Amino acid sequence: MVGSKQLPDFGMPERSKLPPSLRYEQVQTFMLMYRTHCQRLLDTTAWHSFADVEKLLRHFWQGMPPHFRPIIQAEPVIDIIVERDLLVYQV
Repeated sequence: MVGSKQLPDFGMPERSKLPPSLRYEQVQTFMLMYRTHCQRLLDTTAWHSFADVEKLLRHFWQGMPPHFRPIIQAEPVIDIIVERDLLVYQV
């Protein structure tokens, strides 16, 4: 891919920093999905397909399965998303 960059490793959140109500395996799955989503956003901007960015954002967030909603609403996960977004913007 011309102009495309690879995201750095997102890593996984520490289990101890997450509320016990969240299943860690689901958080890991969400983080993998989110990293893939962020890589697609990065690739799309590298291709200068800016009109597709909104479509990607809507598809990811509106298509989120209901069982992931408690995960993305948890304050520690929100903080992780913000940190990962900063990584994407830096790349």
